[in-house]
Amino acid sequence: MSFTEVQTQAAALSAEERRKLAAFLTMLRMKETGEWEDTTKPEAQDRTGWVSLEEARQRLLGQS
Repeated sequence: MSFTEVQTQAAALSAEERRKLAAFLTMLRMKETGEWEDTTKPEAQDRTGWVSLEEARQRLLGQS
């Protein structure tokens, strides 16, 4: 399959399928660069300071 065919097929995916494809491609890139191992170590699981998606959306939109 050519890259153009991949692009055409990707464009035909639903929004949810494109989100999953983007996550998969991000994972592949992280594995290529070595970032994947760093982020999947147990010590990398500290979520101190993380916010929910809703809170992030509110912060980005400047809402309280």
